[in-house]
Amino acid sequence: MLLSGLSELFPIHPKSFIRAKDNSALIADQQLKTVAEAAEAEKIAQDQCSCTNKSLLPHRFGVKSQIFSKMGSKDDLERTLMQSTFGEIPVEDLPSEFVLRHQHSNFLFDKEYNEIPHFPMNAVASTKKGNEFKNRYNDIRAFDETRVKLTQIRGDEHSDYINANFIKSWKEKKLFIAAQAPVEATIGDFWRMIWEQESLLVVMVANLTEKGREQCVKYWPDEEMQRYGDIIVKPSTVSVYSDYAVRAFGIAHIDDCESDVIPTEKVRCVLQYHFTNWHDFKAPECSTGLLRFMYILRELTQFNTSPVVIHCSAGVGRTGTFITIDSMLDQCLAEGKANVFDFVCNLRRQRNLMVQSIEQYVFIYKALAEWHMYGYTDMDVHSFEDHYNRLCRAVSFNQSSSGNESIATSSSETGLEEEFKKLERNLSTSLTSNFAAKDENILKNRFEAAVPYDDYRVALPQIIGHSDSSYINASHIKGYFYDYIAAQDPVSAATVFDFWRMVADLKVNTIVMLSNENDWSEQEKYWPLDGPGTERHFQDGRIAVDVIFNSVEQHQDFIIRNLAYTMKDSDITCQNQDVIQYCYTAWPADSLVPKSSNSMMNLISLVLQRQSNLIESRAPIVVHCRNGSSETGIFICISLLLLRQKAEQRIDIFQTVKGLQSHRPMMFTRFEQYSFCYSALADFISKTL
Repeated sequence: MLLSGLSELFPIHPKSFIRAKDNSALIADQQLKTVAEAAEAEKIAQDQCSCTNKSLLPHRFGVKSQIFSKMGSKDDLERTLMQSTFGEIPVEDLPSEFVLRHQHSNFLFDKEYNEIPHFPMNAVASTKKGNEFKNRYNDIRAFDETRVKLTQIRGDEHSDYINANFIKSWKEKKLFIAAQAPVEATIGDFWRMIWEQESLLVVMVANLTEKGREQCVKYWPDEEMQRYGDIIVKPSTVSVYSDYAVRAFGIAHIDDCESDVIPTEKVRCVLQYHFTNWHDFKAPECSTGLLRFMYILRELTQFNTSPVVIHCSAGVGRTGTFITIDSMLDQCLAEGKANVFDFVCNLRRQRNLMVQSIEQYVFIYKALAEWHMYGYTDMDVHSFEDHYNRLCRAVSFNQSSSGNESIATSSSETGLEEEFKKLERNLSTSLTSNFAAKDENILKNRFEAAVPYDDYRVALPQIIGHSDSSYINASHIKGYFYDYIAAQDPVSAATVFDFWRMVADLKVNTIVMLSNENDWSEQEKYWPLDGPGTERHFQDGRIAVDVIFNSVEQHQDFIIRNLAYTMKDSDITCQNQDVIQYCYTAWPADSLVPKSSNSMMNLISLVLQRQSNLIESRAPIVVHCRNGSSETGIFICISLLLLRQKAEQRIDIFQTVKGLQSHRPMMFTRFEQYSFCYSALADFISKTL
């Protein structure tokens, strides 16, 4: 359930969250006033609900959602509102605390973040003339008290400096080294630090370049052994996944080597885990990828027993955010509570500017809240069958936050139905679909509810002479290796033309059609109607497209049409572009799911194989159905699951579906659709393992 409209039910007054050190009498007075007002608002809401159809008021009166089920009484409400803003938060209150802080444009988050001090610690070594060129940024300095000191080389006082600090995790369970990304002049120092500190793991949370700006110099070799200062680095293996890469290196000190030979007994294995889906000064789009990445690291011996070198670009923003989330997970598991404010304060005593933006600070809370709300639903492929069998029983298995235990409680529903209901839980307010609601675009939509969110809509190039020609009912979906476009079937000749404009603009090579061809009118079809060897012409003003039907292949459960199109703009004519249309025929028009999972799996495998053979193409796969969401969501979901299962040997159906729902409305609105994905994967795995 989306938690919009909470401001009306919980009127938050800024002064009611003054820190405890301020006028306590005033605080108590204002907090009691806030509680009274909130209680009165709740009473009014209940009175109105009693005489109103509640189904018509899903947002304003959505406070009785699963997240706020424990806030029904005045006492519970008072406890929540009077809770210290900057103190410890019980794990079970993390979702509600996030929502309260998130109201009014992050007002309380902004207040809390701005209270985090910047400590005036000495950083003499960073400002020495002989060290300044080693700093990537002028304002990011290494505090003298906690800085990593390298062994001096031949008495050179500047040779012990590197822009890095020791960072203690919560209760000193781990030791981190927060470092800036190396510059060209400090690559040797970076590897020397790894060697001297006996670190076996490097965590990189930046890309080499972002928006055309260097974030980190490439400090590792890809193929050949290379020397950096006194350290020899030999690449061993590399594995690349959707959100991260893992590289293994053998390293040794030059004093232990003879020519190009590294004695086996002198080699240390160093792993680099490189998270690639996080941009500078920002927070990840969602917490799923980072939490998965973090869980993988937390299971590594190296992460828990040796100093972990972690860096982004400056070594403070993304680095500080990562360390905070990891440490707060430790505190939540050990004590059942989190104190984000105090921990970030302690971070800034060890390295300046840790957690660099309000966006990153908000993300820390969001990641912890979602971790508690959803649990850890990712699993090894070998555990999937047992997990699925448990979910199918008429018993609710409520997974603990640690993801390691299950508590069985009697229930009239299966565990799978309980898990499906969790998809209703959402910390974010509803995304807008303003472009779809414009007067000139309304007739381009088949269903009012199945329209793209503004943040993820496909924007077509503008056509001169049209007020707004950028709209098409289609949404961008982030893929594993290949992205997708979830689109509705065209509704008119005009939207057929827009469909081909989208295909041409995005250089699409592959189209998947999941709707029943019998449901289409002639003007909705975007391919030639009379079979192979025929053409069809579409035009709007000075722009036209010619579509040629080259050939067709009939299969038991799908049809493959080989098409070619040519875009024409007045006197300018582009060359023919080939595109393959896969038309799935095994999905009855009156059914929520396909007739069988085997036929769907066969089609998906064929589509993915084709896409993998298009080595030079980064074009998305267009998948369309009548509303652009129902059948499309199932196809894309299973495709993503199969790709990740093959690459990582891991499966997470819940978060895959959750991610799809955040990109386009009306995806997985029925339990049968969710259940089909589980059964399809279970059937596939049973035949392949």
